[in-house]
Amino acid sequence: MSDRTSSYFSEIGGDFKGIQGDISGGTITQYIITQKSGADIRNQPLITGSPYVGLRKFQSKDKDKFFGRDGQILSFSQYLEQNKLLLLMGVSGSGKSSLVLAGLIPHFEDKWGTTKFSHLTFVPSQDPFKSLDKKIPDEYSNIVDCLTSEPTEDILIQLVNGIKQDYERQLIFIDQFEELFTLTSRDKQKSFMALLG
Repeated sequence: MSDRTSSYFSEIGGDFKGIQGDISGGTITQYIITQKSGADIRNQPLITGSPYVGLRKFQSKDKDKFFGRDGQILSFSQYLEQNKLLLLMGVSGSGKSSLVLAGLIPHFEDKWGTTKFSHLTFVPSQDPFKSLDKKIPDEYSNIVDCLTSEPTEDILIQLVNGIKQDYERQLIFIDQFEELFTLTSRDKQKSFMALLG
């Protein structure tokens, strides 16, 4: 080709084509395009390592499959380092839980290490105190006495202060927080809100 500044199209072989752009500045940009027939797509073997987890939320173990939200993870982590509370709101199915479980929590684990960072996740359900009690690691169960029978407003303070002895940083993630208003009785709802205050 005599004109080095023009774009051109070249055959590479098979279904592959190469499109090379302006090369006058010594830079070659090449795109590889492939096309498969519908029959080929239907007959190809299933890749068991699919990055999609269906309708379930991503978990911490899925962190290597969870991508595309690095900006939000960084923004939220910086916010939480300066503030004690983050309310994450959005429409159902938008990936709020996945963002925290497979994005934010692994980010903190990578940043601070699992020996300095501890996290606890629970869903309020009908009784948020019982739900919290079930998720407290056994080594800290003695810190919070009478959690389910006589909850007091300083339960979380007691728990966090106890965990601080072993971990410099803690994160408590209340997933599906709306259940506190849709499933929990009014009296337990008020008690639990006072606990968070």
